Amino acid sequence: MKNFFSSMLGSLVALFIYSFLSIFLGIIFIVIASAGASKSQTSEVKSNTILELRLQGEIVERLSDDDEMLANFSFPGQDDRINTQALNNILKAIDNAATDDNIKGIYLCADMFSAGFTTSKEIRDALLEFKESGKFIVAYADNYSQKGYYIASAADKVYLNPMGMLDLHGLASQTMYVKNTLEKVGVEMVVVKHGKYKSAVEPFMTDKMSDASREQTTVLLDDLWRLYCEEVGASRGLSHEMINAYADKMMGLQKTELTVNYKLVDGLKYYDEMLEELKVLSGREDKKTRRILTTKYAKSIVKKDKPENKIAIIYAVGAIDGGGNEGINSKKLSADIRKAREDDDIKAIVLRVNSPGGSAYGSEQIWREVMLAKEGKPLIVSMGDVAASGGYYIACAAHSIVAQPSTITGSIGIFGAFPNISKLDEKLGLTFDGVQTNKMADFLNPNRPVTAEEKQMLQAYIERGYDSFIGRCADGRMMSKDEIDKIGQGRVWTGEDAKEIGLVDKLGSLDDAIALAAEMSGLEEYDVQELPIPKSFFETLIENLNGQVKTTLMKVRYGEAYRLYEYAERIKGMQGVQARMAFDLEIY
Repeated sequence: MKNFFSSMLGSLVALFIYSFLSIFLGIIFIVIASAGASKSQTSEVKSNTILELRLQGEIVERLSDDDEMLANFSFPGQDDRINTQALNNILKAIDNAATDDNIKGIYLCADMFSAGFTTSKEIRDALLEFKESGKFIVAYADNYSQKGYYIASAADKVYLNPMGMLDLHGLASQTMYVKNTLEKVGVEMVVVKHGKYKSAVEPFMTDKMSDASREQTTVLLDDLWRLYCEEVGASRGLSHEMINAYADKMMGLQKTELTVNYKLVDGLKYYDEMLEELKVLSGREDKKTRRILTTKYAKSIVKKDKPENKIAIIYAVGAIDGGGNEGINSKKLSADIRKAREDDDIKAIVLRVNSPGGSAYGSEQIWREVMLAKEGKPLIVSMGDVAASGGYYIACAAHSIVAQPSTITGSIGIFGAFPNISKLDEKLGLTFDGVQTNKMADFLNPNRPVTAEEKQMLQAYIERGYDSFIGRCADGRMMSKDEIDKIGQGRVWTGEDAKEIGLVDKLGSLDDAIALAAEMSGLEEYDVQELPIPKSFFETLIENLNGQVKTTLMKVRYGEAYRLYEYAERIKGMQGVQARMAFDLEIY
């Protein structure tokens, strides 16, 4: 007991000190960052400047300027490293650089970063479009991750450090199954679902993949890998068979010289040699190169004479009503859609969906607002890395759906999972007794097994929910319920396959969706307005500090086991019936 209180006291003291220092440093940061922001907004890009796209940290759909400053803050003298950056700013910077006479070309510094396949493809496609301007793109890395190389392969020249590695090994996916673990502690998860492929609940029911889950995961990975090989092969002049052969060799562990021999890269260079080449490319052989990060360049872009007519981009990112500050709050997102449909200056709406789904109830509320909005103005959905289950629910009513070939979508199905901890109670010596007025008064009491009648009622409830889901999809896609049911059942599809079966209208990027919205609304000139409006700098700072303190302490205390804590938090956030993606797909 003494050790327990000592440990707890130590944790509280550490928490207090960490919180105090975080807030103190945060106040200092506000002053420094605000001054830096003012300076960056007034600075001009000089001639012969190279735009530097640094692939580091996490790449998310969107960040406010304040969020980006907070995420990437460093004190003077520290490395100017990127922890988090926004896809919308990266794309804006690349697009503007193509017509900016002061930008000579792009230096792609490929480091380790976290992003989905579709996010990576959007960046790669933007680089390919940039090349049409005639300006150069050169890529360099100490080590290429598989996704980093995928993007870098679009460059005119690809270089690697002589002591570095190029990771090329193919795709794999692994799911953690907790059924046996729960049984050991006396917990049973009662599962009700509709959908042969709705395997999100399989970790509670079995200790391995079902045949249906294995089938859809295999098809999904094969499609993504085929796309990877086709696009990398087209840029590097390599066949699908050659890339597969190199992947089977586990290129990251082979001699670095082989990457040149296999035409994966154009040469091996140390960083100083890369800098010398950049001098030549920028026309400043005798001077230091001028480089500007995409994160800073995007902020310097100011659009003059903004047209009154607007197209709203509304971001729907993360799990739906999953709890906490992250993900989609159905009430807030519904309010944003309502605001856009009631604004006469907004002539069209693009709903950017990057969500695995979540609450079926929350999905229905968002769907309702989408339906109301499309009655008055064009509404286009642009799908990001994933728009599945509830993410597809909120998209299905759009006038048109645009997805990337690598987008994970579909997963039309719902489920519910409820714990029975009666055996755990026995292990702990706990007993319960009480009274009730009606036989269903203690419905789904976790301290006793679920009755057959309760399970029957739950299954009927799930079936009605599924029928409603496929009905929404059938109406939105102008198909029959039977047609939707055949491609539903919780199965996930790539965007490419989804287009073939009628779940998606067009393959393309966010820019393609915006262009379609402009065409449908008859706009030639328009301004793009992003919603929701970003929070203030101070709100963002406090939220980030609070979350950072909690996360840091948890990671220090639990180490690798923190992943299990995160998993448990996700389960706890699954309130009510879920329209959630068929499984947690972790591709590596």
